[in-house]
Parts: sequence; C-alpha cells; structure tokens
Amino acid sequence: MEHLIALKIYDQHYDLILVVGTAPQVKFGVCSRSLARFNRVFDKMLYGLFLERKPATGEWVVNLPEDNPSAFMIILKLVHGDHLNVPDQPNADTLYHLVATIHYYNIVDAGIYGIAADANLRHGFRGPGIMAGVDVWMPKSNRAGGEKDR
Repeated sequence: MEHLIALKIYDQHYDLILVVGTAPQVKFGVCSRSLARFNRVFDKMLYGLFLERKPATGEWVVNLPEDNPSAFMIILKLVHGDHLNVPDQPNADTLYHLVATIHYYNIVDAGIYGIAADANLRHGFRGPGIMAGVDVWMPKSNRAGGEKDR
C-alpha cells in the first residue's frame, strides 16, 4: 500500500513535481526556476547534467526519498514567497530535518537560518552551530552571559 499525499501546489504555473519522503510521500507542484534562483545546488540539479533535469518528453518529476516532507515544505514556502505561513516554532523532529536539509542542499538563505536558529534556542538544543562561526545551540543559561558552552 503506497502512502502518497495529494499534490500540494506552490505555484499555479508549476512545471516540476517533487516527490519528497518515503512513507508518507508528499508531492509538491513547484516552479523549477524559483528553486534554481533560490539555490545553486537546485540550479545545477535541475538545469545541469544530472538525472533530475527536465526530461525531453513527459511530466517532470523528481523523487527525493531521503528528504523529510515537513522540513522540505518550510523551504518551499520560503522559495515561493509564502513567508507568512512558515511555522515560527517547528517541532524538534522537523527542526532536526530542516537543519539536515539546509546542510545537504547548501542553503544559505538567512530566513531559513533565522527560523532554525530561533527554534533551536527555544528547544534548548546543544551542539555545533548550523553555520560556521554561529553557535545557535547555546543553552539558555549561557545565552544571557554571552559565553559559549563547549
């Protein structure tokens, strides 16, 4: 039995369908050009010589089974200008997958880092920062004092 959630459309003129996750899989109708403009990795993946490039015929579908649908949805909302509907307090699981996705696709958009950093502080996660030189997982007790907990 296949667990496939109906198509979620992020652009009424979508030309690409992303199938994200495994069980459940979520299908997203997106603008490939918006993704390419947003991030160099998406640009090379979709418009370079990779398997994900647009086929000569038929529907353009890219499968991303390793990615988390909830985390990827946050990225797609930012890519397509839906900033108001980005959750300001993602749960810990979504946050974990969001940070992993940010790293995997080398996304350096400040909006995504801000969401991840803010949520990390609320959840009190500890560990290395999500971007070089920024320690966003400092425990609350040390944040006020300005000391890093290493």
